[in-house]
Amino acid sequence: MFYERILRELSKQKVKYLVIGGVAVNLRGYFRATGDLDIFISLDKSNLKKFIVAVKSLGLKPRIPVPLEDFQDEAKRRKWITEKGLKVFSLFNPRDPLEAMDVMILSPVSFDKAYKALNDLMDWPPHTLELFIQVSHANAGKLSANKRKSHFHWMKDHEIRAAEMCVQRAFSLIS
Repeated sequence: MFYERILRELSKQKVKYLVIGGVAVNLRGYFRATGDLDIFISLDKSNLKKFIVAVKSLGLKPRIPVPLEDFQDEAKRRKWITEKGLKVFSLFNPRDPLEAMDVMILSPVSFDKAYKALNDLMDWPPHTLELFIQVSHANAGKLSANKRKSHFHWMKDHEIRAAEMCVQRAFSLIS
């Protein structure tokens, strides 16, 4: 499966990433039709180098006509955002263009800031923290009643509200 191949390679290269969007919802047991894989990665230099190695290994190419290595250049990413309105850096498999991955560019909020903000709030294991970010970010920073029951039943209401506010601030979903 395409998604599994990408996730295995990202993990193999020790890329810091979160699965977001439709695949994240599906991985948590809820059906949502989706055609691509959406991820959010740490944009620090070390992680970007690992990401480029993984993408090259997978044979993926940028949809926009730029060298893959340009994604590592912060000034170029900012220019794409401000001048072209780029929100995601899209990659695809030239042998099967339906195999696509979108890398979220959430400037100026970084992956590390979002991850650290929740980690500072509560001492959660990494997989629990990643799950909370994924399911709440997919819903404008809020957990649905069903997700509260199925994944975070052990949390008190005030803890959930505090964690939601943290995600919303980290991802600039509220002012």
